[in-house]
Amino acid sequence: MFKFKSSAIYTKPEWSELAVTGYYNYNRKKNDSLSYSDYILNPRGFANPQYQEATNTAQSFGLSMSVVPVEDLKASLGYDWNQNDLSAYYFATNRLRFDYPQLFPGVTNPNPDVALSFMNLDQFNYKVDTHTFTAGLEKQWEHYLFNVNYSLMLADGYNANGLAGQSLPPVDDKIDTLLHTLSLGMEYTWEKHISVRGVYIYDRYQDNAYEALNGSRNTIWLGVNYRL
Repeated sequence: MFKFKSSAIYTKPEWSELAVTGYYNYNRKKNDSLSYSDYILNPRGFANPQYQEATNTAQSFGLSMSVVPVEDLKASLGYDWNQNDLSAYYFATNRLRFDYPQLFPGVTNPNPDVALSFMNLDQFNYKVDTHTFTAGLEKQWEHYLFNVNYSLMLADGYNANGLAGQSLPPVDDKIDTLLHTLSLGMEYTWEKHISVRGVYIYDRYQDNAYEALNGSRNTIWLGVNYRL
């Protein structure tokens, strides 16, 4: 396994309190210890192990910026990218799972003289890229704090390719989605340690591979905050 993480920040107070932050992360895992073994009849026993050799690579990158153009007003923009890339071998066998040609006491084996063998048919790959764009405004006015936020998340990729992908219907193989989220919030400072907050959130989901999942949702949050 290999991991790498990095981050950076840049500030310029005289430029409307400009602040820019960024990060990049990389994580790669490999599993070559999982194996499938044939079962032969003469002599009886397991042999010829074939290793799964699964490899999973995850990457993420992000960049955000915030400014205060006028007093009590803050604006922000952001972008995030995430990628998950997984590959492994695609095996087939001539018998049902756990149907070994062994003789267990009290268990009838329908095919005691048929050996168990695994065959490596292909190497499938799962890969998805997710892009998220965000924008927000925050305004302080006397005892009130108003905020507006919008985000757009796009996901594109596939669940499997090669022979494994061919066995999936298009709606299960292709990943092509959009999620719009708009939120409006207000917080009122009642006393020094107590504030009341309300948030309205609208979500709109669009699946271009399976349109039956398209839809929207409205959410309202109300709460009381107490600060020590």
